[in-house]
Amino acid sequence: MKGHSYRFKEGDLLEVAPVPNHITAHPDQHWRYGPLLVGIIRRIGREELKEGEQYLALDDAKHSTHRDNRRLYIEIMTPTGPALCWCDAFRMSPPDEVVN
Repeated sequence: MKGHSYRFKEGDLLEVAPVPNHITAHPDQHWRYGPLLVGIIRRIGREELKEGEQYLALDDAKHSTHRDNRRLYIEIMTPTGPALCWCDAFRMSPPDEVVN
């Protein structure tokens, strides 16, 4: 993973990565795939994300709370409006595009 980053920036075009086996085996088909933040927009469902689809990042990636193990999430624009999503749903940035 050296040379890659999940730290997507506002305005980036994000491509949905292949779904890991542990996600597809999840028993709840309507599992929400993002952090639960009070008073914030909806969380996307993993079933909504199809491999190869692209979404616009509306904001920079952020850390969730310690309750979610401080995972990175991002707000994306979907056909039904903005939604929160874990960053690991998307392909990592190539090494030559990493911004520190």
